[in-house]
Amino acid sequence: MTLIPDNYFIRPRRVNDVVPLTRTDGYTYLEMLEKVRAAVSDVIDYCNKFGDDVDEIIKDVNTTVDKFIKDVAANLTEYDAHIDARKNEIAALHKATEDFINDFKSKVITAHFQADATGDNATAPTADPNIRISMLTTAGANRLRDALTALVEAERAARVQAQTDAASAADAAHSALRAEIALRPTREEGARLYAPHTRDRAVFIGSSNATLNDKWTQDLCNHFGWAHHNFAIGGGGFTSSANSSFLYQTQNAISNMSEELRRNTGFFFVADMLNDIRANNNVEAQAGTVFRLIRDNYPNARIIVVPVFLSTSPMNKSVQTAYSASARENEADRAGLPFDVEIIRGSQSWFYATPGESAATNEPGGGVHFTEAGYTQARMYIQRYIYGGDTWRNFGWENLFPYSTDKVDKNFNYTKVARFQHTVHIDGSFRVGGATAAYDTVLMNVPLWATPFESIYLTVYGRDRNPKVLYVNDKGQVACRDQLSQWEYYDVNANWRIW
Repeated sequence: MTLIPDNYFIRPRRVNDVVPLTRTDGYTYLEMLEKVRAAVSDVIDYCNKFGDDVDEIIKDVNTTVDKFIKDVAANLTEYDAHIDARKNEIAALHKATEDFINDFKSKVITAHFQADATGDNATAPTADPNIRISMLTTAGANRLRDALTALVEAERAARVQAQTDAASAADAAHSALRAEIALRPTREEGARLYAPHTRDRAVFIGSSNATLNDKWTQDLCNHFGWAHHNFAIGGGGFTSSANSSFLYQTQNAISNMSEELRRNTGFFFVADMLNDIRANNNVEAQAGTVFRLIRDNYPNARIIVVPVFLSTSPMNKSVQTAYSASARENEADRAGLPFDVEIIRGSQSWFYATPGESAATNEPGGGVHFTEAGYTQARMYIQRYIYGGDTWRNFGWENLFPYSTDKVDKNFNYTKVARFQHTVHIDGSFRVGGATAAYDTVLMNVPLWATPFESIYLTVYGRDRNPKVLYVNDKGQVACRDQLSQWEYYDVNANWRIW
C-alpha cells in the first residue's frame, strides 16, 4: 500500500459557504469532510501494514543472531580441546628435556670431572685424548680472590708511602726556597728597586669597604710612599644611586684635585663592586664610562680594580652572589680593556678560608664588612699584586681523614682536597666501615675553603668498577647519593667550581 499525497491535497483557497452553481466553483463542507475522513482511514491502514512488516524483520534478525551464537560456541569448544592437547605435548617435551639435562650432569660432571692435586682446578676428558676441559673450583676461586686482595693492599700501602715521600720532598724544597728568599732584597728595597711607576700619589674610589677602615688605604700609601686621596662613599658601585656611584666619586676626585696633581697620580684604585654584585647588575656600560673619564683626567695612572671584598657573611653566602662576583669581574675587564685597566683577579678568594680565620677577619655578627685584621689582609694582597705576585688565595692538598665520620674507616681514608683559583680538586680513595652506607649518609666533610655554594655531585668507583654517586652540599658534607657497600673501597677524582 502506497500513499498518494495528490489524492488528498486541498487547495488553499477561500471556502465557499453556498451551494455552487458548478463543480469548479468549489466544494461544500460535506465534501471536504468526506475527503478528510478518507485520508485518515488510508493512513491507519498504511500504519497497520507497516507494523506487520517490522515484526517480520525482527523475527528474521533474531533467528540469524541465535544461529551465530550457536556456531561461535561450537567453534570455541573445538579450540579449547586443541589448546589442551598442545599443553600436554609441551609438558611432555619439557619433562624429557629436564631428564636429558639431569642425565648429562650425572654422567659427565659427576663422573668425569676430577680435581687436580692443588684442588684449584677440575678437568675432564674430551673426544681428543690430547685435550681436556679445565675449570676453576670454588677453592681455587677463593685463593685467587685472596691473592688479588693482597696485591691491592700492597699497592695502597705503596701509594701512601709515595705521598709521604712527596710531602717530605716538598718540605725540603720549601725550606731551600725560604733560605734563598732570605738572601733577596727586603720589601722596602724591592719597592725602591722594582717599583713599576714613579708617580707618588694614589686615588681611591669605592664602596664602604674603602671607607669604613680608611686606615688600610692610608697604610697602602704609606708602604709605597704615596700621597693619599680617598673619595670612596658607602653604598657606592658602578650602578649605585647618583650621589654615591663610582661616576659621581670620580667626578668629585677630578674637581678636588688640580691638573698637576692628577698628572702626578700614579695609581687610581676602584675598590669593591659588592653592591653591584649583590644586586646582580651588569656593570659593563657604566664601568666603560668611568674608566674613560679616569683615563682622560689621570693620564699617567695605573687604573687598578679590586673586584670585591667578599666576606663569608650569610648575606653573601649564596650561589647567586658567587656567580655574580665572577660575572661583574668579567664585565669590568671587558669595559676596561680599551683604557688599559688592570683587574686584581681572585679577590673573592681572600677571605673564603678556615672558620678560625673567617672569625678573625670578618665583621662580628655576620655583617658584610671586616675587622682591621681583615682589611690588613686585603691590603697585603693588593701589595702583592703591585709587586707582580699572584693574588689568588690557593690551598694545597689537605688530607680528609681527620674529617671522616664513623661511616668511613679512618685508617683507610686516603682522600685529599685542594683549591686552585676558582676550582676545588678532590682525589684518592676511602673504605666504607662495617655497615652499609645508605642514601644521605654523611661520610666526611671538606674544609670551609672547599665548600661549594650549592650541592654538587661526583662519581666514585668501587672494586667492582660500578659507578656510585656522592654529593657535597653547601655545609661541606660529603654524603651518599647511592648506597655504598660495607668494607668496600671507592676511588674518587673530581672537581667543582666555587665562583
